[in-house]
Amino acid sequence: MKTDKKPKQKIHGNRIKELLVKKQITPQELCDITGVPKSHLSRIINNHSLCISLPIAMKLSKALNEQVEDVFVYESPNQNQ
Repeated sequence: MKTDKKPKQKIHGNRIKELLVKKQITPQELCDITGVPKSHLSRIINNHSLCISLPIAMKLSKALNEQVEDVFVYESPNQNQ
């Protein structure tokens, strides 16, 4: 039996670097606040990790005092059509 799955949305970038500057927070401070390893945060900031778990996205957004959709830039599945 086949189930209809919703197409996944792909992350195309983020505003973390911009928000860190705006809020005067260092990447290390963001790591300390969220518990996200510095190496993983670096890959996220530099768009080398486009598959980010929801809990991590939520932790980063909460620490930056922003909505998830305001931190991460994503492509809707219908934008390519």
